[in-house]
Amino acid sequence: MDKTKFNNRREWRKFGIGLGVILCAVAAVQLLKGRPAAPYFLAAGAVSAGLGIAMPAALKPLFVVLLVLGEILGWISTRVLLAALFYAVLTPIALIRRLAGRGPMPMAPEPKASTYWIERGKKFDDPASFENQF
Repeated sequence: MDKTKFNNRREWRKFGIGLGVILCAVAAVQLLKGRPAAPYFLAAGAVSAGLGIAMPAALKPLFVVLLVLGEILGWISTRVLLAALFYAVLTPIALIRRLAGRGPMPMAPEPKASTYWIERGKKFDDPASFENQF
């Protein structure tokens, strides 16, 4: 976490103005849908933007709390998404391949084999074959 933002007035100001804009946009959507919460969002947005312009230091506690909360949520969501990807995509692919008899590597021992080395051919003997690979 970049803690240098905790003591930066410019970051507090950007946060206050950005939060004000977002809250005003939410108020506009609420107003278009005819919901009674629109004035509250508009007032909170105006206060946030006003504090961001006039007294950004007043927004520091909220800024720090939301920044830490965002870091925690980002850490959790990354793990959840990666676990879901692994178990929903990669695990079924591996199971299907194994059921079909195509594992990632030949795992069965071959008692008659003198070595498990796989001969790749002569094209790699020339050092020029490693130049301009793409």
